[in-house]
Amino acid sequence: MTTTVASSVQTAAIAASTTANAATTSTTATATTTTVALVTVFTAPSSCSSSWTYEASTYNGISSGLLLQNAISEDIDGTCFPPGFDQSGRVFEDQIFSPGACPDHYTTHTPLQVSGAITTAACCLKNFTFYTSSDYQGCLSTFTGSTSVAARAGGFGSSDYTTSTTISGTYTMWGLPIVIEYQSSDLSLYTTATATSTTSTTSTTSAAPSTQSSSSSSGLSTGAKAGIAVGAVVGALLLLGLFGFWLRRSRAEKRRQITPIAPETTSQPAELYQDQVYEAPANENAVPIEADSTAVKPAQPPSVVAELP
Repeated sequence: MTTTVASSVQTAAIAASTTANAATTSTTATATTTTVALVTVFTAPSSCSSSWTYEASTYNGISSGLLLQNAISEDIDGTCFPPGFDQSGRVFEDQIFSPGACPDHYTTHTPLQVSGAITTAACCLKNFTFYTSSDYQGCLSTFTGSTSVAARAGGFGSSDYTTSTTISGTYTMWGLPIVIEYQSSDLSLYTTATATSTTSTTSTTSAAPSTQSSSSSSGLSTGAKAGIAVGAVVGALLLLGLFGFWLRRSRAEKRRQITPIAPETTSQPAELYQDQVYEAPANENAVPIEADSTAVKPAQPPSVVAELP
């Protein structure tokens, strides 16, 4: 679901300043707010995924206790938050980063307040839900499992300190929101316009504080990935064009190198050999024989009449 934030969290918007380098403090009838300029997108080190402290039910009235970031003011982990961040516990944030943008791996939630051109919004870790009530403000998620974590011990105020303990079961993770303030002219200060997102959905994904995944800060931005994709397409088209040009040249060269075959000359057919025909001498004594219709009979020798003595 989408989390709706009460507009009473901040009673007045503080004008964004793109040149402020030091924290400033303003006081209204109901709250004192410290403003810190954040002109770059902050990225926390990966070790911050295990920077959680167990707070037993004796501190918060919740039967299973809580897993907190910066559980006590004496033990704020400054490396896991933007420079100048000084918030702890579950109370309302009294610090605003202006101009500001959500840190890397954070999500911008529904604006707390919009006053003219200025927008005030809360940033929570990804997969966390922004929560606010009349007394508390935080970013919530759920952890189920067993792990070793730091633990709040001692008492309240200056006697608080941390030790270590092992927990097992299901616990609410209470992260600290980072409140930012910006106007459209501030967005050009940041490489990623994380301040432009306005909604976030509830997630029940659980992650152990010591193993919570965190993407590397050295990953390519969306613009860089798009540039690489365009370059790859242009390069592929260029290679295809060069290959087509080479193929056409190669075929044309082959056609020029083919030697035409001369047509064969037609020669006169050789004169067939003919046997010489010789005329046989006439036999004066031959008696003509009538030829049989079916066979040719040999000529009979002439009859000789013997003269009686």
